[in-house]
Amino acid sequence: MKWNKKEREFTVQKNLSKRLKKIAECVPEAVKLADIGSDHAYLPIFLCQKGRIHQAIASEVSQGPFEHMCSEVEKAGLSESIDCRLGDGLVTLRLEDQVEAVTIAGMGGELIAKILQEAYCTQRLQNRPCLILQPNIDEILVRKWLIGHGYRITDEKILEDAGKMYEIIVALPTDTPQELTDVQLLMGIYTKKDDPEVFNSKWQRKQANLKGIIEQMEHSDQQELRETFKKKFSLIQQELEEDADEKE
Repeated sequence: MKWNKKEREFTVQKNLSKRLKKIAECVPEAVKLADIGSDHAYLPIFLCQKGRIHQAIASEVSQGPFEHMCSEVEKAGLSESIDCRLGDGLVTLRLEDQVEAVTIAGMGGELIAKILQEAYCTQRLQNRPCLILQPNIDEILVRKWLIGHGYRITDEKILEDAGKMYEIIVALPTDTPQELTDVQLLMGIYTKKDDPEVFNSKWQRKQANLKGIIEQMEHSDQQELRETFKKKFSLIQQELEEDADEKE
């Protein structure tokens, strides 16, 4: 079945989740983008169709998703604009690509930090692109990596999509190290300002979950881990109480 341009654009926009739309808003205009773990390539396709970007690299680690991604790009008529590559993480990038922005979304924070570290060690971040990162969990590990490797967190978004909470972290290269408090590392710098209601909802849930874990571990032989959870609980409580005081 042949689709015309408007039908293809409608299909991609319809399939683009609220989460991916928010990530798209964070991508600077007119950059050459690398979308790592691109899945269906909906993000670079959407950005190209909207005229926000004109060139992108979309990568996938597995053969099946890679072939499906290539099919979606071809169906969108964007094979000359979006270069589909098969490979793990940022190893698909070459220095001559001159990528100006990188998106990594829908993975755990530990995996995102690992991908960034491997790229850093192999000089695939040598031209210091803007990073737009959306970890599903362990955002703290991403923030720690960024401030430890010459990046400054310049913006953050928080949203709820299909019952799940997501944070998006935007970072730019810097020569001045950024210092963050324990609360900022855990809960973000700009997330509360972005959407106070979603921010409070997320961290109230986290706090309730941590409380249950701490109580269950009262007689556990893993008291060191329990203390780590208690510290995290206290940081969340401190931030939520400050927010409540500000509203009074």
